[in-house]
Amino acid sequence: MANDYTKYPQGSDVLAILTGTGIALSSTLDTDGAAMAAEADFERRTAWRPFLAKRETRYLTPPRFGPQAGRPSSNQGGRTLELEAGLLDLPDDGLLIGFVPNTLGQIGIAQGITAGIGTPGTVLTRGIQYYLKPDDAPQKGLPWTHVVFPSPTRGIDQSIVIRNGLFGYCRVLPFDVWFAIARYAAEMLVPEVSLKLSGGLGSVDITDEKSSVKRTFSGMGAAQKSWTQQYKEMCMLLRRPSA
Repeated sequence: MANDYTKYPQGSDVLAILTGTGIALSSTLDTDGAAMAAEADFERRTAWRPFLAKRETRYLTPPRFGPQAGRPSSNQGGRTLELEAGLLDLPDDGLLIGFVPNTLGQIGIAQGITAGIGTPGTVLTRGIQYYLKPDDAPQKGLPWTHVVFPSPTRGIDQSIVIRNGLFGYCRVLPFDVWFAIARYAAEMLVPEVSLKLSGGLGSVDITDEKSSVKRTFSGMGAAQKSWTQQYKEMCMLLRRPSA
């Protein structure tokens, strides 16, 4: 069965990798948990959250919001808004400024704000009132990472809304990334598999009766160390740049 690269490796994919080694596995192996742990670890290491694209609405704070020590002009607004994520698509009405919660339930304990001054925000026009950068990101198959305004933009905390944006690094996982994550998830379970096969011994030689191939398993899963190394190199290569 073909792999589905539109989603992260699942427990069944991890199980397929382990069974592909030709050994019998315990039914108690938590392959689903390993798959989810590998996914979480991958996004944490690469700092793309999410890495695989999904639609979201996010509330952001205008650039250089609020006074800071030694920078009295920092509350005058800024032109560059870092998304701290990748953005692959944005609807025409997807960016608004000036949003203020307009119900007491939304406001919570926000100081100095009442329901009477709430506003849903103003929709800006892309290419005139804001620009998605880098310009050539789509041509390179990469996401936009920041927004540039023609003039300094100010506002209260979380007053910029990116509505129904497709956040992420990619729409479909590259083949090598998918396999690196799947194999890393499988590697997480190797110590458990090895210990069960060896009965707690440091290592054990097992001969497959069908193929007459002898495999050596160690309690630390030494044979799978290359999977972890490849995975870590992939994470470093794809890590999101940060200032």
